[in-house]
Amino acid sequence: MSRVTGLLKDIARVIAIFIGGAIGLVILLFVYLDLTKTPDADVQLGRVDRDTTFYIGKSENDHEGSGRISLLATGLLDKSDASVLIEYTKPPATAADCKLSAGPVDRIYGSDFYDNRAKVTYRHGAVKHGHLRLRFVFAYPPEEWGKHPTK
Repeated sequence: MSRVTGLLKDIARVIAIFIGGAIGLVILLFVYLDLTKTPDADVQLGRVDRDTTFYIGKSENDHEGSGRISLLATGLLDKSDASVLIEYTKPPATAADCKLSAGPVDRIYGSDFYDNRAKVTYRHGAVKHGHLRLRFVFAYPPEEWGKHPTK
């Protein structure tokens, strides 16, 4: 009888170790997915007086195979030599270089784009003051963006 009890205890330990390992793997998977996710494609720049680089990726809502990326830039800048550079990540290549005007900014930019992830760099040039919001979609501009001049 004590042999059976010992065997059952050993089986219980193995099961506990297996469950603990499985839970640990699930936790690691969640941490990995959280650390590797790309930011939202709606970015309010905290500072417009310095260059800023970030990555964006397609979401489940983006149209598959559209082969397009669109940017709606809105805000206010004190100088006109700022720009937003949209690049492919692998291999590195420029998809669009969107020049921003001084004063009120409210413009749609677009480019062909055939990747699931983009590197975006806001280049401030001589801009010292203002605010800027950048919204991206991996498709043609949605209707809710309204009638904006396109580049």
